Amino acid sequence: GVDVCKMEADTSTRCNQDVDGAEVFVGPAAVQESTSSSISCRFQTFEAVYDNFAAILAEICKLYEDDRPIEAHRLLTELETLLSCYRTPPAHEAVAHARKVAELEAQLHTQTIVDIKQDATDIEQMLSQLDDVSDWTFVADHKGDKVWYKKEKNSPCWSFRLEGLIETPILHFLSCLNEVDLMPSWVPQMADAKDLKVLSRFRRLVCARFNLPWPVSNRDCAVYGTGCHIPDTKTIVILLRSVPFGPEFRGTSIPAPPDRTVRAWLNFGGFRMTVLSPTSCKVEAMFNADPLLSYVPHWAINWVSQMLCHFLLVKMRSQAAKVTGSVYEERIKHNRYVYEEIENRLEHIHTVASNLL
Repeated sequence: GVDVCKMEADTSTRCNQDVDGAEVFVGPAAVQESTSSSISCRFQTFEAVYDNFAAILAEICKLYEDDRPIEAHRLLTELETLLSCYRTPPAHEAVAHARKVAELEAQLHTQTIVDIKQDATDIEQMLSQLDDVSDWTFVADHKGDKVWYKKEKNSPCWSFRLEGLIETPILHFLSCLNEVDLMPSWVPQMADAKDLKVLSRFRRLVCARFNLPWPVSNRDCAVYGTGCHIPDTKTIVILLRSVPFGPEFRGTSIPAPPDRTVRAWLNFGGFRMTVLSPTSCKVEAMFNADPLLSYVPHWAINWVSQMLCHFLLVKMRSQAAKVTGSVYEERIKHNRYVYEEIENRLEHIHTVASNLL
C-alpha cells in the first residue's frame, strides 16, 4: 500500500549550506510548504534534530495516542525523509555522522511506529478503493442507497461497497457506531458485542458474536477498530479489520471463541462519512468478510451479503433517528471524554466546510 503522506520519489531532497557553512536541510516541497509544525522548520540542522529527537518522537506518539494517525504519520514521514537525507554527511565526519543517524533510525523500530504506519496505510487503501469506482460492479440503487461488489484476487468472498445519505445529527449517527455493547439491539443476528480493550478515545479491540440458524454454528469476530478525522477535509473515517488469529494482539489477550462458535474473518472494512451539514452526511462503507462456512458455496454467501448491504444501511439510519431520548443520548451526556472530542472535531469540520464555500 501507499502511505498517506508518502513523498514523491522525484522531489528534490537535498542538503545545502547556510551562510555560516552549517549543514541545513532543504526538504521536498511537500515538507517545505507544510505548517509551522514541520520538523525542518523548527530544527534546521542535523545536530538540532539529533538533540531534539526524543521530543520529536514523543510528539509523533502523542498525536497517535490522541487519535490523529494521519498527522502522526505525516510527521513520521518527514522525520524519516530527514534522516534519509542526513545519511550522506560531509566526508570529514562520515563515520561519526553515520553512527548518529543509525542510532536515531534504530529508535523508530517500535511497536507504536509500526501501528502508526499500519493504520495510515490501511486508511489510505480504504479511501483509494472508495474513490475508484471503476473496479466495482454496480448492483442496485434503492431510493438513493447504492450497492456495488468487487471480486477479489485473494479471497473467494466478494467485497461490497455501499453509499447513502444519513439525515440526522452526525453525533447521533457516530454514537450508534461507538456504543458497541448496544449494537445487538439493531444489528441483525448480533447476539453480543463488547470491548476487549479500549486503547484510546477512538481505537479499540472489540468482539462480536452472531447467532445463526441451525445447523450452522454461531460465529464471532475479534476486530480492531480506529476512527479519525482527515485533516482539512469534511471527512471522518472508521477503519475495521480482524485481529490475527492467536491469543494476543497489541498486548491484549484475545479470548478463544465459545463452544460451538467459529471465528469469522474480516479482511477489511470501514466507513467514510462526508459531512454535508450539521444534520446530514454522505456515508460510504466497504467490507470484505469471510464467515468461514466451508460447506456453503461462496456464490450463496456472496448473494446473501449483497442482500444484507442495503438492509444494514437502513438499520443504521433508523437507529440514528431514535437517539434522542434514548440510552444513546444519556451516554453522550455522560461520556464527555469521548463525545466532547467528537463535538470539537465536528465543529472544526463545519469551520473547514464554511471556508470551502
